[in-house]
Amino acid sequence: MPVEQHSDPFEERLGAALRQVGGTFDPNSAALTAAGHARGRRLRLRRRAAIVGSTAGLALVGVGGALLALPGGGSPDPEQRSVAAAPTATAGPTATPEKPTPEKPTSEKPTPSAPEASVPVSVNGDAIGQTLAGLLPDGLDVVARGGQETEFAYLVVDDGKGRSLVQINVQPGMSDVEGQLFGADAETLADGTKVTISQRPGEKGGAGVVMWTADTIRTDGLRVLVSAFNSGAQDTAATREAPALTVEQLKEIALSPKWLALG
Repeated sequence: MPVEQHSDPFEERLGAALRQVGGTFDPNSAALTAAGHARGRRLRLRRRAAIVGSTAGLALVGVGGALLALPGGGSPDPEQRSVAAAPTATAGPTATPEKPTPEKPTSEKPTPSAPEASVPVSVNGDAIGQTLAGLLPDGLDVVARGGQETEFAYLVVDDGKGRSLVQINVQPGMSDVEGQLFGADAETLADGTKVTISQRPGEKGGAGVVMWTADTIRTDGLRVLVSAFNSGAQDTAATREAPALTVEQLKEIALSPKWLALG
């Protein structure tokens, strides 16, 4: 069934005007062609830039800095590849574990304590016997010796007139009994040492035995007591008239400075 067509007076007038203008227009085909080419180049550049941008964005997206495959088997240029391979910076500051710093030891000076009271040191018996032997006057031969572990020793000497016992005590720290051992008759030397000389019968019951003694005490409490007998033993009878050493020789032995090295 044919469709009815209606004419529009406005469209008819507009078409007639365009045809009239078109008939007077002389197109410049060369200019139109150049303009078309220029516009085409601009459009291609814009599309290429958009593609490169999207390609770079895809190339940089990865896990741990690895590149994702590009569409069509392409790959980013060298500059883009180096950026993608670099480690990705983490957001926010990286926490650094604390390193505990050891405390420096403080050097404290020791506090001086009050000096302790000196404790007397026992003197070895063998050292006493050897020292005594070295202090004997000439002409005496040592025929026997003995003693205790500390503080006491003895020698039996003979000068050709019979045996004579010589015994000695070396006792440090005797200041507390000084008043009991040394009375008013004691001699006090220039250095403060006190000396007592005695001559009396023996104490062990030997017949006719006598004991000559030089007893000394120094200001530091060191006591040296030397005795000599007119027998080789205190409990046996006398074998000679007098001991082999005089009281002056006994005193000299007791006051020898060699005892200070032992006491």
